[in-house]
Amino acid sequence: MRLARATLRGPSLCRPVRACVVGHFVVSSRMREWGGRIGVLAALAGLMSGCSSPSTTASAEDMTQPGSGSSCLTPPWTPASSGPDLRVSQCNDERVFRFVVGSGPAASDSAQSNFLLVHGDKFQAISGVTERAIGLCCDEDHAAPNTLCLMFGLRLCSTRLPTFIDVVRALQARDSSVANHSLRVSVTLHGLTGPRCEAASEDCGPLPYLLHSDLPVPEPRMLVDPPKNDSEPCSHDGECIVNGCGNECDHWTLGGAAGTCPGLTRLEDAFCGCVQDHCAWFH
Repeated sequence: MRLARATLRGPSLCRPVRACVVGHFVVSSRMREWGGRIGVLAALAGLMSGCSSPSTTASAEDMTQPGSGSSCLTPPWTPASSGPDLRVSQCNDERVFRFVVGSGPAASDSAQSNFLLVHGDKFQAISGVTERAIGLCCDEDHAAPNTLCLMFGLRLCSTRLPTFIDVVRALQARDSSVANHSLRVSVTLHGLTGPRCEAASEDCGPLPYLLHSDLPVPEPRMLVDPPKNDSEPCSHDGECIVNGCGNECDHWTLGGAAGTCPGLTRLEDAFCGCVQDHCAWFH
């Protein structure tokens, strides 16, 4: 079986891993993407997806749909506004926002861990959530690792930050163990802000399924599966990425989505690229 891969695939800029434990789950993420490879807890997300709660799931009007040139893809990304019971600041990484939710004494690390475990299915049901864990609020907190946060990954162009924080506040208000305390929350925005390479670039070709494959790019291109109906149209290979846990070939605007992790033998000679105006696996 092929090992689960951290994706997206392309030029990478990854941050140090912060290992965290949430209940029975060991969370080994906080690799960050900046136009390339992203450490997504896709396996965990896939196992826990499908749970929903009408009272905590973002509605359609709270969503911003992905699309080329969409304003939700580029900074500034607007966080929730500060107030008496909500304080917000930005980490050194402009994609990471730190919140203090509530005005009471700080909840203990164990209380926060339990809160995350109890309400994990509701958080996972929120569109765009790619990870949840307990860990350092910001990378720079390595210098003084005494304060831990509820850590979440949120895909660009999905649920808006203010809407996500409203969900946290609603769950906190209904949970007697933390209702009168303040929670520390860190949200990292995941996703590409443009194609992985430009069409004019000589090395802007399709991506092989196997990481270190030396197979030549096949011509003509024969689809492994029909193109996805919900995919954005592409014009060149650089707009296509290996997504999910390594088994999905998607348009870059869908970067950060969860997927299945088992190695697929039918894709071992396949490439991810633009075929018939859609991103798809071909051989």
